[in-house]
Amino acid sequence: MNALIAQSRLLPEEARNKVLDLLNEARIRVVADLSGMNPERFSAAQLRSLKASIDVAFDDFRRQADGYVQAAQAKSANLGLDMVNQPIEAVMGPLSLGQV
Repeated sequence: MNALIAQSRLLPEEARNKVLDLLNEARIRVVADLSGMNPERFSAAQLRSLKASIDVAFDDFRRQADGYVQAAQAKSANLGLDMVNQPIEAVMGPLSLGQV
């Protein structure tokens, strides 16, 4: 979790907010699962089911966050190319440097 927090500081604000929203959705799913259980009557089966539910919520979070961060990184790379290409194209005409 500490590594995720450190990495999130490097993201643009929009991407960081989206990742935090996804994390909050996972938290809400876990809390909803917990609220439906009676802690005085936990059984091994209920605990296994709860663990599986938590694992699914955080696997979904990780998959969605990875996809969103990768899309944001690709968008940033394209923006960087545009910042380089536009002034050159204004002087020399169209070129394509491609993504590095």
